[in-house]
Amino acid sequence: MNRLEVKNVSKSFPGVKALENVSLELNAGEVLGLLGENGAGKSTLAKILNGIHSPDEGELRVNGKTVKFKNPGEAKNHGIAMIHQELSLMRNMSVMENIMIGSEPITGMGTVDFSGEYDAAKEALDKLGGGINPVEKVENLGVGAQQKVEIARALSQSSSIFIMDEATSSLTNEEINKLFELIDELKKNGVAIIYITHKLEEVFRICDKITVLRNGKLIGNVLPEEVSMNQVVSMIAGKAVKDLSPHEFNSKEGPVFEVKDLSSRGVTGTKLEDINFKLRAGEILGITGLLEAGKTELSRALWGMEPCESAEIYLDGNRVDINSPKVALNNGLAHVPEDRHLHGLIPNMDVAKNITLAKLEEICSMNSLINFPEEVKISQNWIENFKIAVSSYRQKVKNLSGGNQQKVVLSKWLQTKPRVLVIDEPTRGIDVGAKEEIRKQIQFLAKEGMAVLLFSSEIDEVLSLANNILVLCKGRIIAEYKSEDADKERILANAMGIKQDEEVI
Repeated sequence: MNRLEVKNVSKSFPGVKALENVSLELNAGEVLGLLGENGAGKSTLAKILNGIHSPDEGELRVNGKTVKFKNPGEAKNHGIAMIHQELSLMRNMSVMENIMIGSEPITGMGTVDFSGEYDAAKEALDKLGGGINPVEKVENLGVGAQQKVEIARALSQSSSIFIMDEATSSLTNEEINKLFELIDELKKNGVAIIYITHKLEEVFRICDKITVLRNGKLIGNVLPEEVSMNQVVSMIAGKAVKDLSPHEFNSKEGPVFEVKDLSSRGVTGTKLEDINFKLRAGEILGITGLLEAGKTELSRALWGMEPCESAEIYLDGNRVDINSPKVALNNGLAHVPEDRHLHGLIPNMDVAKNITLAKLEEICSMNSLINFPEEVKISQNWIENFKIAVSSYRQKVKNLSGGNQQKVVLSKWLQTKPRVLVIDEPTRGIDVGAKEEIRKQIQFLAKEGMAVLLFSSEIDEVLSLANNILVLCKGRIIAEYKSEDADKERILANAMGIKQDEEVI
């Protein structure tokens, strides 16, 4: 029985064709692995199936009936449940309250029937093997048990189609095994599952078929038993597209920036182990990896935001202890963060104030008052240089496009005249034209002698810009390439933890 049919679905956003004529089928009791690089269209398709976006073209059929979802509530009513990477439970509430939220049984007095709520929650948990007390507070459960509660909530709502997005990203090996046992139980009960992941070993372990997307297009629907891991990697990677080529720099000069034996406990994410590299003036060093690789954690550690267990960091051969952003800034580092909205900008402030924020002392008088003419002069200079599309330097940053917001963040940190630029996901979430402008600017800065650490999960971007490339997997550097030796397929296989003999790291 066909639980779900996606027929020729297309979806566009300003400047981006997110999906183009994508089709797939999912039967009752099947697990479909949905694969692709970041930006391939997986999340867009999941949001369409969950009612967050509407397709521009194409058709969705659920249990044989054509559907058009206006919101997630309508998708839920048709039996579709989304299990997000970040669990959406209310930790201060009980297990049964989380499972039955929005569907609580009511007494004749109009109050919640707690006995009925307990029984319904227990019934959903028992379908998954039980083992969790319905009255227990969620905050007292481990991550694996919380995942079970999330799935039980979907079961209590009679969901017949699950979309699991990086479901094992926060689980231990034991919890992963338990989740896979739950998936087997769901399959026996006729539930159909779309399993989104970067972990190919999991796909080959639990999936009945595989769908690969690339650049919003369907590359293929295949069966795991008919392909190898490396063949799937080739489907995901395709041919690298270089909009630029790495520039030449003096590789014989001594390093401006050097990191030795950096390790962290993974307080805010992935644990880092034995990170070592050198960065020279004029060099762009690309660092790439997939989810949980430790890419952002490493960029934050170099900026003094991620506590390290051990690390030796050298600037021009002199050891420095970078334990805060202020120390990093004083030593000539600048950091363009992955999330510009959360860490890069103050959205309600205007463009001029955001650009000059990192060097306020340059525009303040002796009595600490801001020199507004100087603020305007500096901001207008960056607006012109970067071609930032604004109505005025007093326009609030939150009203700019993503590309122009990113240019403001970059301007702010370049205003500090850094020797080392640490830039994390420089073109994420911006249109094609702005991507090209920012990439050209990064290359121009390197040609002028700046040392650039480019953190990006877009392998094409790294291949286009980086002179040398490091590949991270599970917090370790597992491969190094010079630009002339780099190959997208090999880099992607390394990032997924796959060796050429298809052993999993």
